[in-house]
Amino acid sequence: MRLSFDLPNKNTSERIYSIVRARFRHNQKRYQFKTEISVPIALWIQKEQRLSESREAIAKAGLNLKQIRAYNEHLEAVRDKFTETVRKQRLAAYPLDLDPQKVIVEMEQTEQRSSADLVFAMHDFIQDAASANMDTTRFNEPLQPRTIAKYKDCARKLEAFAEATNTTMELVRIDLDWYNAFVGWMQSQEYKASTIAKHVACIKAVLAHEETDGTRVHPAYKTKAFRKPKKRERMLKATISVDELKHLMAMDLKGRLERTRDLLVIGCWTALRVSDLMKLGDVKVHKDDEGEFIQVESTKIAGTFIEVPLHKHVQQIRQRWGGWPPLMSEQRFNHYAKELCKLAGMDEPMQGEVAKVIEMDGKAVKRNIAGTYAKWELISSHTCRRSFATNCYGIIRTGDIMHVTGHASERQLMDYIHAKPIDTRRRVRAAMAQM
Repeated sequence: MRLSFDLPNKNTSERIYSIVRARFRHNQKRYQFKTEISVPIALWIQKEQRLSESREAIAKAGLNLKQIRAYNEHLEAVRDKFTETVRKQRLAAYPLDLDPQKVIVEMEQTEQRSSADLVFAMHDFIQDAASANMDTTRFNEPLQPRTIAKYKDCARKLEAFAEATNTTMELVRIDLDWYNAFVGWMQSQEYKASTIAKHVACIKAVLAHEETDGTRVHPAYKTKAFRKPKKRERMLKATISVDELKHLMAMDLKGRLERTRDLLVIGCWTALRVSDLMKLGDVKVHKDDEGEFIQVESTKIAGTFIEVPLHKHVQQIRQRWGGWPPLMSEQRFNHYAKELCKLAGMDEPMQGEVAKVIEMDGKAVKRNIAGTYAKWELISSHTCRRSFATNCYGIIRTGDIMHVTGHASERQLMDYIHAKPIDTRRRVRAAMAQM
């Protein structure tokens, strides 16, 4: 949400000056109000929303550069006061009260001029990205809901950081000292490096967008020092092997554990994201001369589909249920999957991270805590996609695995490969035996 200016009387030939009108958009509604600033029409540049500072044009209008710069500074002051007013409303309550008359009153009560604010810029970015109202080519269509959620989470962290540390959030002061303070605060709150890296990436994207939009920002965000913190050393994550899938299929289960087992097995043989896995009822099964397969629309490229052949385990499950098994929420699935895998004897010790509630600054907060855990404690819905990639790697062509998982590069895919050394050794030995 950014304040823009135009001249409502610029096409009136008898007028030399026109009052400046301010406009903004919020929740698909447009608002406007007149400022108290009248400017020479001949010098107005609508694209830049300011007066031209060309000496030749200024002289022709009978003015001087000092006068023109005073006009432009006044316009920037109005924009900054609007920014500060909305920022205060965001911090105080939601939804925003953006009645133009109330906004003007609050702006008039704002005595101190301030630059654009990072929290406000983040909210503005989120609103524009959700509706594809971006000037940069990267955002020529609305961002995916999960990406929007990532920026909203970053905005909440920034608000908490500002409140806890009383650190400035002005865009012109987001320098390396600010960066180090933010990263240090995140680390003190026990956030892992990958989470901090995600938020730093969001901040850099917003700063770049603001600079592209003509807002003055500190250039430090472009330096190598203002980078995403390095992630921890890569740990072998839990996957469910083919033998373990066979064991799960052989278990005599009833009720919720049967449903959980069947959804878990389907996920491991289709690499479906949990959002798609929990909407299986909408997925139709197709058939060609070679067997059954499903089509799922790609979340990366709109209008394209991922086709996945149905493994015999999936076909057996569908025969037993007369279609897809009954679905459940992601939260229940994650809880029951751990219970199921514990019952199946997946208790080998592994390094990993488990979400736990800990006390921090007198408050109970949830954090991922690294340590050694039984394998079943590390099982979640995302285990399905990792298991598919790991079980198929080296057996199915990498490009075909990427088609099923929806990864755009082999580097992204490799983050999903978590084969044990013994499994890799067996595959290599089997391949050598055929040479």
